Formats: sequence, structure tokens, C-alpha cells
Amino acid sequence: MSLHTTAALLARTRLSGLALARSAQPVRMVLQSHTSQHVPCQTTTATNSRRHYSSRPSDQPIHHVRPKVTLATLRKLYKRGEPITVLTAHDFPTGTLVDKAGIDMTLVGDSLAMVALGYPSTSEITLDEMLHHCRAVARGTRSSFLVADMPFGTYETNAEQAINTAVRLMKEGKAEAVKLEGGKEMAPTIARLTQVGIPVLGHIGLTPQRQASLGGFKVQGKTAAKAKGIIEDALALQEAGCYGVVLEAVPEPVATHITNILKIPTIGIGAGVGCSGQVLVQQDMLGLYGRVPKFCKTYRSLADEIVGALKEYSADVKSGAFPAEEHCYPMPQEELNRFMRMIGQDQEEEEQDKESKKHVGSGSDSESGSDSIDNLEAPPTQQDAPDYYDPIYFDSDEEDEADADEAFNGQGNDDQDDDEKEYDIRVGLSADLNHAAVPGSSNSNSQMSDITRKLKSSSMNESDKPTNKNKKHATISDADLLYDPDEDDRDENWLIKKIAANRPPGCRPEDIWTDAILSCPMCMTQLCFDCQQHDVYTHQFRAMFVEHCRVVETERLRFPSVPKKNNNSKSKKANKSGSSAQKSSLSSSTSSQGNTGAENGAQEFKPSPDDDMDAVYNPVVCEICNTKVALMDQDEVFHFFNVIPTAV
Repeated sequence: MSLHTTAALLARTRLSGLALARSAQPVRMVLQSHTSQHVPCQTTTATNSRRHYSSRPSDQPIHHVRPKVTLATLRKLYKRGEPITVLTAHDFPTGTLVDKAGIDMTLVGDSLAMVALGYPSTSEITLDEMLHHCRAVARGTRSSFLVADMPFGTYETNAEQAINTAVRLMKEGKAEAVKLEGGKEMAPTIARLTQVGIPVLGHIGLTPQRQASLGGFKVQGKTAAKAKGIIEDALALQEAGCYGVVLEAVPEPVATHITNILKIPTIGIGAGVGCSGQVLVQQDMLGLYGRVPKFCKTYRSLADEIVGALKEYSADVKSGAFPAEEHCYPMPQEELNRFMRMIGQDQEEEEQDKESKKHVGSGSDSESGSDSIDNLEAPPTQQDAPDYYDPIYFDSDEEDEADADEAFNGQGNDDQDDDEKEYDIRVGLSADLNHAAVPGSSNSNSQMSDITRKLKSSSMNESDKPTNKNKKHATISDADLLYDPDEDDRDENWLIKKIAANRPPGCRPEDIWTDAILSCPMCMTQLCFDCQQHDVYTHQFRAMFVEHCRVVETERLRFPSVPKKNNNSKSKKANKSGSSAQKSSLSSSTSSQGNTGAENGAQEFKPSPDDDMDAVYNPVVCEICNTKVALMDQDEVFHFFNVIPTAV
């Protein structure tokens, strides 16, 4: 074996990851000795060794990777007389296939407008569409020289427009050269492109972008005069600096003559064998469409094979033959057994829940339903504990609504409908808070006691009312219309989890009940799951943990300073002025920039030395509908007053 053979074997071994069976020392010794004299080279034997990959190996060994095709490569092929191969591609898969096939040049042609996008002609494709497809083909091209067509209307105006289009195709589309259609009339534009370093491939003969003016897709140069014009176009493009010219639908003698007189390659498509290379549309030569031009050879009829494969897939899916066992992912037997046990337990629990719910719904044992949920004590009903409910939200009788409206607003209005009365009642709640909850107010306790007595009396006297009285709508206590035992159990479980989330760990189940669930009166959004009801002012609730609430930090509310009662005379004066003090019990102040405080009579908040700083509050609104629902004190305790309480 000669020295050159040994060196080549060593280089190939290093590239492909093979290991020499013998040590490399004898080879180095032979190489060193050969530098001084010519002696026979010692032969070494190479054997395949196990190779480990960190990723999927390529289809071909690294030493078989084709070198990158450049303009210099194309020039060498032309000088050697070796035909240049060109194929079109329009996306990543087709670009990858062309590159793997060893094609010299990949053309992202505007023909994709018809074969890939379904346009009736090539002139309808836009530059953005060409850029999109060119980038896709570029991602699948490693070795082939990539050329992009310049779409119709993106280069004809002037040279500057052509430069801008070509630069975008090369920068954004990752093309290495551009192709444009036209003869000697486009020579100045081509010359300007080549002057700024943009490689250009010309296109003469049948120019599809101008097929309307040519009378359709017809052969060009069939007469002597027209053939002479095509020759003049070819010479003009060569003079402008094109590195090659595409000859489409030109008679073979004319194309051969042009190839002989030019000093640049000619790429023929329907121009005969005399050209320097050939180009075809990939979809035509693969038989993806029924009708192809005369000059195209169909190497495969893939359309029939593809449709047949798709039909087989559809039949396998319909019959259940696909996916088979080899197409599915297994599961360890131990995990499968555990999974099956979990499913069985869930089914048993579901059946037990159904039996328990049926038992509760029948009414035979009211306590059995609650025993199935962690033995928790069931919440009191409306009849058992009227203090849990506010009658104004559930009672539909006109007389009770009128009484409640009169109690909270000081007057009754028989002409108002139900919705207006509810609104007045809610407004009354807010007004009563501002009126009756002021520290130092002389008649606040007596007034709220009257309100509380009226509410409780209306609730306790509910059972004494005639049962045959016509009502406007069904009440909450109407179990036949509104009670669903299954839904109630699901809601109870969900509620227990929500309340327990705000309690410390280790809390006993019987201690997780709250006085009420609070909701926004406007949008019914739930605001609090854990609150404490006021002992006297039953429409007020105190809470630490809330949700869907937003504190208005730019506005503060405070009680006005009340002079201390040093003697009886001062006490009497305070009692006389109590009414006016209650009406203006809360004054608002804003600290946000740009707010002058003129709205609602608000003034800048400047506490005086006599102010009770514990009485400073921030308004709290529902973050869904911005309805004021509560106040937050300095200890971050929320005092709800404008809410809908739901007993639990």
C-alpha cells in the first residue's frame, strides 16, 4: 500500500469515527521513514467499532456530505461541460428532498403560485408569500445553490425597486441569488443589481409573468425574426452581468445556438438538450398533477400512490386496524395495577355518594346526608336559624318588602316594583351604616335595635302568614323548585374546602363553619368565605380573608373628631348635634395626584391631634363591577355592609 493510500485511510478513519485495529505507531514510523527513502508501506487493517451518538445520526456519514454549491462551483461545471441540474421547491420537505438528491441548484420559483397555492397564474403571488416559502426551503437546503424568483410587480418600476426586492429575498428569504424575467428592456435593471453585488439569473423566451401579453403559454422564437430577438435578449443579459440565463419554450436549434455563442450557462426548460443545464417543476416530474407540459418527463406517478396510501389509512382507522399494538406506548405493569385500583376506588366512592344522595333526597333521615361528608354538622336552615338570613333578600311578599323599605329608608312607596325596592333597600343598608355606626352617636343603638327587631319579627312571623296567598316568584325555601340534593352535596364539599383554606392547619372539621358567604349585590361575585356577623348590626360582617376585592388606596374615610364629654352640658350639646353629625359621619379624602377632591365634597386628608386614628378606613370595591361593598380599617380588617349574605 502506498503512502497516499495510508494517509487517505487515516483521514477517513478520523472522519467516520472508526478505530484502527492496530496501533497508530507503526503507521507513524512508516511515514517518518518514508520521508528519507521510498520503502514499501506497512499495511494496517481497520475494523468497525461501536459508535455512540448523543443524537440521531445523519442519513449519511460525515465524509459523504456534499460540499456547498456556489457560483464558482457552477462556473466549474460549465467549463467542464457537465450539465447543471435545477429543480423547483416550495417548502421545507421539497427543499430537503432536492438537496438530498444532489441537485446543483434549487429554485424557489413563482410557479409555486399555481402548484402550491392554487393561483391561476404565477403573477398573483406577492413578495411576502415568496419570502415565506423561500425561508422554508432555505431551512431544508444545505448544499444546493438557492435561487429565488422576483414576483411580478416588484422590480419593473425602476432599479431601486428591484434592489429593495432582491435585498429582502436575500436577507429575509435567505436566497443566494435572484431570478427575474425579461430581455434587453431589463438589462439596465440587471446591471444595477449586479453592480451592488446581487447575483442575477436571467429568464427569456416564454416568460410566464407576461403570458397574458404573449397570448398564453406558447412557444417563443418559432419564426426567424422572433428567434433573432431572443438571441439579442440573451446577449444583453450576458452584458448586464447575469451569471446564467433560463431559456423556456424555445425551439431546440435556437437554444443550442444561444448556448454556443454565450459565455455563461444556459438553463433550458422545454429548450432541448443543447443547453448547459435543465430545470423542471418538481410537482410535474413527480406526477402530482394529471396534465403536464410536453417538455416534462414524469418520472413517478406519485399522485396515485399517495391517494392509495391515504385510502388505506382511512380504511384502517374505520376498521380499527390502526393503531395496532406496535403503534401504542406501554405502561409498567405495577403502575397499571395501581391505576386500575384507583379507578375501582373512584367508582365505588361514586356509587356510595349516589346512594347517600338518594337517601338524603328522600327525606327519611336528614342527618344521614351530612354523615357522609366527614361527619360535619349540617348548617342550620332558614327556619331553624333566621339570624343566618336577611329576610329582605328572600321574602317575596309585598307587605314585608314595603315594611323593610320603610324601615331602612324611612318611607314606603307602593308604586315601586320589586327591583326598585331591592335597590332602595341596598342603598338603605349603606346609609344606615354611615348613620348608625358612628361612635358617640346618641341614638344609634336604639335605631339599629328597632331595625333588627323588625327584621327578626318579619322572619319569625313567616310561618303565621296565609299559605294560599299569591306570590310573585318562588322563594328560596321552596324545596320542590330550587333544591337539588346532588348539587347541594357538591356545593357543600366545595364550600368546605374554600373555608378550610383560610383556616390554620390542624383545624377541627366542626370549627370550619362561617357565619355567612358574602357576595356582591350587583354581579353576585363571591367576596368572602370566612366572616363574622355583627351581634347588633346583623347586616354587617367582619373578615380578614377576602377575594375579588380591591382596596381604593387613593381614598380615605374617617370619623369627624367628637369632643370628650366632660360635663352634662357638653353631653346635651353633643346629643342635640348628633343628628347632623350622623348625616356627615364619614368624610372622604383622596391622596391621588391630579384629584382636587372637589367631587363628593372630598378634601385632602390631614388628621388633627384630636382625631381617632383607629377610625380611618379605605373603601373596598368589587373588582368585577366596582360596586362599593366594604371598608378596610388600619388593621386590614374588612367590614362588609353592602353584600348579599348566604348562610351556611
